[in-house]
Amino acid sequence: MGSYVREKHANQITFYWRVSHLRNHCFVGTFTYSNQELKSDFGNADGNGYMLNAGLRSMPKDNIEFDAFIYHEDFEDDNEIGLSFSGRFYPTPQFSVGLGYDTSDDVDIISLEARLNIDLAR
Repeated sequence: MGSYVREKHANQITFYWRVSHLRNHCFVGTFTYSNQELKSDFGNADGNGYMLNAGLRSMPKDNIEFDAFIYHEDFEDDNEIGLSFSGRFYPTPQFSVGLGYDTSDDVDIISLEARLNIDLAR
Protein backbone atom coordinates (compact mmCIF):
# COMPACT_ATOMS: atom_id res chain seq x y z
CA MET A 1 0.00 0.00 0.00
CA GLY A 2 1.50 3.32 -1.09
CA SER A 3 1.46 6.67 0.56
CA TYR A 4 -1.45 9.00 -0.06
CA VAL A 5 0.11 12.42 0.44
CA ARG A 6 3.69 12.92 -0.71
CA GLU A 7 4.05 16.67 -0.17
CA LYS A 8 1.99 19.52 1.15
CA HIS A 9 3.17 23.13 1.05
CA ALA A 10 1.16 25.91 2.61
CA ASN A 11 1.95 29.61 2.94
CA GLN A 12 -0.34 31.52 5.27
CA ILE A 13 -0.60 34.98 6.68
CA THR A 14 -3.03 35.67 9.51
CA PHE A 15 -4.19 38.98 10.99
CA TYR A 16 -5.64 38.80 14.49
CA TRP A 17 -7.45 41.51 16.38
CA ARG A 18 -9.44 41.96 19.56
CA VAL A 19 -12.56 44.00 19.06
CA SER A 20 -13.43 44.32 22.71
CA HIS A 21 -12.08 43.13 26.04
CA LEU A 22 -14.53 42.50 28.87
CA ARG A 23 -12.78 41.26 31.99
CA ASN A 24 -12.04 37.59 31.12
CA HIS A 25 -13.85 37.61 27.77
CA CYS A 26 -13.02 39.17 24.42
CA PHE A 27 -14.45 39.32 20.93
CA VAL A 28 -11.91 38.09 18.41
CA GLY A 29 -11.60 38.29 14.64
CA THR A 30 -9.06 36.81 12.25
CA PHE A 31 -8.38 37.03 8.55
CA THR A 32 -6.17 34.36 6.94
CA TYR A 33 -4.92 34.18 3.36
CA SER A 34 -3.52 30.80 2.30
CA ASN A 35 -1.72 29.47 -0.76
CA GLN A 36 -1.43 25.66 -0.78
CA GLU A 37 0.08 22.98 -3.00
CA LEU A 38 -0.61 19.26 -2.56
CA LYS A 39 1.18 16.37 -4.29
CA SER A 40 -0.26 12.89 -3.75
CA ASP A 41 -0.49 9.46 -5.35
CA PHE A 42 -3.90 10.51 -6.69
CA GLY A 43 -2.69 13.66 -8.44
CA ASN A 44 -1.61 17.20 -7.72
CA ALA A 45 -3.63 20.22 -6.66
CA ASP A 46 -2.96 23.79 -5.74
CA GLY A 47 -5.08 26.72 -4.76
CA ASN A 48 -5.43 29.82 -2.71
CA GLY A 49 -8.13 31.52 -0.74
CA TYR A 50 -9.08 33.17 2.51
CA MET A 51 -10.81 32.48 5.80
CA LEU A 52 -12.64 34.96 8.06
CA ASN A 53 -13.34 34.12 11.72
CA ALA A 54 -15.38 36.02 14.28
CA GLY A 55 -16.12 34.81 17.77
CA LEU A 56 -15.78 34.95 21.51
CA ARG A 57 -12.84 33.80 23.62
CA SER A 58 -13.26 33.36 27.37
CA MET A 59 -10.96 32.48 30.28
CA PRO A 60 -13.20 31.85 33.29
CA LYS A 61 -10.08 30.74 35.27
CA ASP A 62 -6.38 31.44 34.73
CA ASN A 63 -5.77 27.94 33.34
CA ILE A 64 -8.97 27.25 31.34
CA GLU A 65 -9.96 28.82 28.02
CA PHE A 66 -13.02 28.38 25.80
CA ASP A 67 -13.83 29.81 22.41
CA ALA A 68 -16.61 29.74 19.84
CA PHE A 69 -16.30 31.06 16.29
CA ILE A 70 -18.31 31.34 13.12
CA TYR A 71 -16.17 31.22 10.00
CA HIS A 72 -16.32 31.67 6.25
CA GLU A 73 -13.81 29.97 3.95
CA ASP A 74 -13.38 30.69 0.25
CA PHE A 75 -10.78 28.44 -1.41
CA GLU A 76 -10.83 28.26 -5.20
CA ASP A 77 -14.36 27.14 -6.15
CA ASP A 78 -15.31 25.94 -2.65
CA ASN A 79 -17.13 28.14 -0.12
CA GLU A 80 -17.86 27.00 3.42
CA ILE A 81 -19.59 28.53 6.40
CA GLY A 82 -19.11 26.74 9.68
CA LEU A 83 -18.90 26.80 13.45
CA SER A 84 -15.93 26.05 15.65
CA PHE A 85 -15.85 25.31 19.39
CA SER A 86 -12.82 24.52 21.53
CA GLY A 87 -11.56 24.30 25.06
CA ARG A 88 -8.00 24.46 26.32
CA PHE A 89 -6.35 23.59 29.65
CA TYR A 90 -3.06 25.25 30.70
CA PRO A 91 -1.11 23.10 33.20
CA THR A 92 1.60 25.80 32.93
CA PRO A 93 1.44 29.28 31.36
CA GLN A 94 3.62 28.06 28.44
CA PHE A 95 1.94 24.70 27.69
CA SER A 96 -1.68 23.81 26.89
CA VAL A 97 -3.75 20.88 25.68
CA GLY A 98 -7.03 21.38 23.88
CA LEU A 99 -10.04 19.68 22.39
CA GLY A 100 -11.98 21.18 19.48
CA TYR A 101 -14.97 20.58 17.24
CA ASP A 102 -15.57 22.15 13.82
CA THR A 103 -18.67 21.68 11.72
CA SER A 104 -19.56 22.91 8.24
CA ASP A 105 -21.64 21.84 5.25
CA ASP A 106 -19.25 19.11 4.13
CA VAL A 107 -17.30 17.94 7.14
CA ASP A 108 -17.23 17.59 10.93
CA ILE A 109 -13.81 17.56 12.64
CA ILE A 110 -12.83 16.66 16.20
CA SER A 111 -9.30 17.76 17.08
CA LEU A 112 -6.89 17.22 19.96
CA GLU A 113 -3.94 19.57 20.21
CA ALA A 114 -0.93 20.32 22.37
CA ARG A 115 0.64 23.77 22.20
CA LEU A 116 3.89 25.20 23.52
CA ASN A 117 4.16 29.00 23.71
CA ILE A 118 7.67 30.43 23.58
CA ASP A 119 8.24 34.12 24.32
CA LEU A 120 11.20 35.18 22.17
CA ALA A 121 11.05 38.78 23.41
CA ARG A 122 12.53 37.90 26.80
